[in-house]
Amino acid sequence: MGRHQHRGVVYDFVHKLKKNSKELEILGNGEQLKSYIHVSDCMAGMFYAVEKDKNKNVAIYNLAVKDQVTVTELANIVCNEMGVKPEYKYTGGDRGWVGDMPKISLAIDKIFGIGWRPKMNCETAIRRTVGEINDIC
Repeated sequence: MGRHQHRGVVYDFVHKLKKNSKELEILGNGEQLKSYIHVSDCMAGMFYAVEKDKNKNVAIYNLAVKDQVTVTELANIVCNEMGVKPEYKYTGGDRGWVGDMPKISLAIDKIFGIGWRPKMNCETAIRRTVGEINDIC
C-alpha cells in the first residue's frame, strides 16, 4: 500500500467513496482477513535483508506486519479517515473475486529473526495510505 498504488482495496474504497459517500460496496462478506504493509516498510525490509545477508547470497523473506484486519475493519478505517459513514453493501461469499483468498497469513519469523521490524501496523499503514491517495486524487 502507498501513495502511487493504482489498485487494491484501499484505492478502490477511496475512489468509491469519493463518487458516493452514502454507500460502499464491499466485495465478499467482509470477513476476509489479511495483513497490510505500507510500501515504505516493504522497501525498508528489503534493504535490511540485503544489508544483513553476510554471505551475499539470494535469500527469500516474507515481509509483513504481525497484525491482520478484516476487510470490514479496513472499510471502517478508510471511512473514519475520510469522515464518512456509508451503508455497507456486501456482494457475498468468503471471497471478494475469483482467486481471492479468505485468509492470508505470511510466515514472518525469518525476517523478524534477523531483527527487522515494520514501523507501522495494519491500521497505521491503511490510514497513511488513505491520506496519500486523497492527496493525489
